[in-house]
Amino acid sequence: SRGLEFGLTGHVECILSIKKINRTHIASSDRHGLIIVWNLETKQNLDLIQHSAQVVSLECMKNGTLISLSSDKRLIFWDSRNGNIQENFNLENENGTHLLLYNNDNNVAINFKLAIRFF
Repeated sequence: SRGLEFGLTGHVECILSIKKINRTHIASSDRHGLIIVWNLETKQNLDLIQHSAQVVSLECMKNGTLISLSSDKRLIFWDSRNGNIQENFNLENENGTHLLLYNNDNNVAINFKLAIRFF
């Protein structure tokens, strides 16, 4: 069996999602709305990105863009290299549970109670 190689610390709330960005970087999100981009080679965090509410879903596009959806119904596209917001959508008029899905064709879909929206 394989033992623990190393650990990454930085979150103070429960981690809800981990996504691979590329060979050397991952992103993690937590219940408090914090997204951390980690460098796996240096074991350091690169960017601290803060949502105003719990991150309920996190995805990463092929170009490294992070897509996050929070419980306050904010959909945000982030540059994972510097933490800058590329696009920001307010989905507060949508009802129901949210699930974010990204596929390799650069399609982003969110399911709501009775509909699926594409971005």
